[in-house]
Amino acid sequence: MQENVQTIFAFEALDEGARTFVQQKTDETHLLLKRTAENILAIGLILQAVKERLPHGQFRPWLQAEFGMSRMTANNFIHVAERFADKRPNLLHLPATILYELASPSTPERIIEHVEKGEIPPTIDAIKEAKAALKLAQQAEQQAQATVQATQQRLFQVHRPGAADRPVISAIDRRS
Repeated sequence: MQENVQTIFAFEALDEGARTFVQQKTDETHLLLKRTAENILAIGLILQAVKERLPHGQFRPWLQAEFGMSRMTANNFIHVAERFADKRPNLLHLPATILYELASPSTPERIIEHVEKGEIPPTIDAIKEAKAALKLAQQAEQQAQATVQATQQRLFQVHRPGAADRPVISAIDRRS
């Protein structure tokens, strides 16, 4: 996993007027990003509730008619609601694209936990890299397990008396 490298902007390098302005705009942007994430969550909960109430096959036409929204976009909102509603408020400061990637069904819970703890940077590249590394590790583990099972079977066959060994075993039994 990658180390969390956080960049710190050098506000002190700005003159006082620029520093005050940029810090204020930074605070406003953080607030708007948090509201955006909260709105994504709220929209996901609404879409989920409507989807459950509409008859089968009516959700997509409703999305298209009312919002011009694709099923994929709706799924992004719904996945965020399913994964993060009432569970992870500290992730709600992240940009929408990061929330969508983390909420994706292909993102294991372990990856979300590592992002939450700051062990994986909250970037698309870092998350995708972590997912790929985890997948490779799981494949290697499965391959190792298959190799162990195959080796155990071969050992069992070598040590198990077969039909060819029975005359030798019978001869040994008669000598005893």
